[in-house]
Order: sequence, then structure tokens, then C-alpha cells
Amino acid sequence: NTPGAVLGSYVATLEEMRARRLNFTFVVFPSAIQLPPSKKIFLGIEFANLSWGEPNADPAVKDTFAILHTLNGQPEPRAWEQWSDNRWISMSEAWSTQNNPLSINLHLYPLVSADASGCNTLPVTFGGFSGEPVADGVSLQWFTWTESNSKRFDVERSVDGDKFVTIHSQLSKAINGNHNGMLTYQYTDKQPSGGANFYRIRQVDMDGSFTYSKTIKIAVNQSVEDGIVHQSYPNPVSNQLFVQLAPGIREVETVKFTDVNGRMVGAQKPAVSPDGLMKVNTGSLRSGLNFATIELPDGRRTTIKVIKE
Repeated sequence: NTPGAVLGSYVATLEEMRARRLNFTFVVFPSAIQLPPSKKIFLGIEFANLSWGEPNADPAVKDTFAILHTLNGQPEPRAWEQWSDNRWISMSEAWSTQNNPLSINLHLYPLVSADASGCNTLPVTFGGFSGEPVADGVSLQWFTWTESNSKRFDVERSVDGDKFVTIHSQLSKAINGNHNGMLTYQYTDKQPSGGANFYRIRQVDMDGSFTYSKTIKIAVNQSVEDGIVHQSYPNPVSNQLFVQLAPGIREVETVKFTDVNGRMVGAQKPAVSPDGLMKVNTGSLRSGLNFATIELPDGRRTTIKVIKE
């Protein structure tokens, strides 16, 4: 699947491309380009009169490279370089080594339409979607590069990665549903399930059509049945464990760490903030599975698993 016949071209100066480099802008071809039946296309960039190697090399010898980049959640970008003998060589094969892998970071979004009357974008071009456990739940962030006739975003959650339910809806920030350039969004799920939580964003268009973002998995260590610990994070942990205590609990007697064999490997009495957040030092723990037993002044206790990186 190396590049073949040229379907269309756009000419620009290096000065123009340099001016574009810090902004998300459209390169518009002067006329519509008919796609091949396979719908597979390659975006190539050719530098005219570019010589590689010696300064006195033949100006007629020039290299061309083509880059294919897919959206988030899809396979990594693939790229080829056309050598002076017209062979197309995988850039990963030509330039990458085990100690110096090739890294390509481009955002290329071809826009297509069913006819030659013009190009129509998808409702949304997602630029990224991520999440992380926080003191009051799971914080989710996503951003878009383009929005066309966009109406709203539905945050969906699942505990098995299969059956999703909508837990939040948020209107698009795009004026009249249309925007070119980055827009950012954020939502905090304050009632995540203990263990694995799967999230995805359902973008709904003005006409009711919709598209999905990639699905992400966020692990939440939660123990609400004993009424002591509401949430602990991160897991795995490095040097500090955050423990959000249940409402009404603002003091602990001690936190004891034991290994998988039941041997105590540490103990401390961390302070508890007014909102019930406790910061526990885990820097001295050995890598692997540990157990943290939290004991209250009234004798109640609970134990949570802590995995040390």
C-alpha cells in the first residue's frame, strides 16, 4: 500500500507553510478530487529542488515523502520516503533503530463529500480524550479540532466495556454548532464505580446523527461498604497515595502497611484535610502488591490494596 498516481496537488511556499505551523488551518485544493473506489488516499509533501547529501549534488535529484496519519485510537501513523531511484521505502525501516525510533506527530484530517459540490466535515474531529481519578471522582477531559453542526456531547460510562449509560450531557461550545480550531471540555464523574470504569463521548449532531470518541478505562480503588474509605488513588502508586475518607471522618489513628505475607513494612499517622483527604507517604514501600490498613480512633478499620510501581 505505497502511494500511487497523483489525484490532486496544492502548491505553497515554505514561507507560507511556516506561517501555518502554529495554527490549525485548512489547505484547500483548487478543485474537487475524485477518490478511488478503495477510498484509500495518501497525503504527500514534495519539496521542489531539494537535494540530500553533498552540497554539489545534482539539483534534479529530489526526495519526496508521504505520510498517513489516523485518528486517536487507530493504528500508529505510517510513512514512506521516495528515493531518487523512484522506490518507496518505509521511513520506519529507513530511519528507525531500536535506540532511536521514528516519531511522527501530525494531525492530518482529509475532508470528503459524496459529490463534487464541496467538502463537508464530520460532525466532530476529536483531538483527544483522557481521564484520571481525583479526590471527588474521575475527571474527564476532551477536545475537538473541528465541529460542524455540533449540538452536544453525552458522557457515557460502563462497568464492563459493553453496556454504556449516559451520565452527563453538555452543549457544544461552537457558535451555532460550527468551529474550526481547538475547543476544550471537562466533566467530573462524582459517582464512579469501584474498580474499572469505561468512558466514551457521544457527540450528537443538530440532525440527531452521532459519532463516538475512543473508549478509555479508568481504575478506581473504592471501598464504600465499610463507610470509612470513599476512594483512593492513584493505583499503581509511586511516592504518595491519596485517600478520600467517607463523609464525617476527619481523623485516623494509624495507617499500617503490610506485604503479601502479612509482615508489617511501615506505619504512620497522616493528617486529614478539612475535606477528608489524606496524603499517605508510600515512597518506602517495595514494588508490587501491598496492603494499607486504616484504623480510626474508635477502633474501626479497613484495608485497601496498594500496588507500588
